[in-house]
Order: sequence, then structure tokens, then C-alpha cells
Amino acid sequence: MPEGEDSSDEWESETVVVEINGVLDARTIRQAVASKQITLRRHETDSPLLQVGNSLFTGKWLRTVGTDLILQADGGQILKLCVSSER
Repeated sequence: MPEGEDSSDEWESETVVVEINGVLDARTIRQAVASKQITLRRHETDSPLLQVGNSLFTGKWLRTVGTDLILQADGGQILKLCVSSER
């Protein structure tokens, strides 16, 4: 690191795949995503919490078996964000 730079400015991004079971309204989820009302809480524990708007979901961490392909729509194009593979 060059002299004079502050290491507290460093951060790491991680993509996670979330599978939610239960009765959900797709429109409500889209609105929560668009208005940035989704928060992952207690992510450092074995039982993280996912808050979507006013709803709270309990979770657990699992290793991927197979491949996850994360895509994002940008206008008329589909962009690949990441691919993970665990064997």
C-alpha cells in the first residue's frame, strides 16, 4: 500500500444466493429491492436474518453443490455477474 493511504478504506464484496421459502409477493420483493429495503443481518452467525421491507426471514448457510450463475438484466441485455462452482 502506498505511503499515506488509509487501509480503513478497503472493503470486500461478496455475492450470495438467497433462497426464500414461504408465501411471497413478487411485486413486493421487486419494490423492496428497487428501494434498497433489503438487509442481511447477523451475517457473521450460523443463523443470519434477511429483512425484506417489514418482513424478517431466518436462514442458514449452505455450501453450493453444483453451479450458481448470477445474471443481471441491464436494459435489453443480460449481464453475467458471477459464476460459482463447488464440487
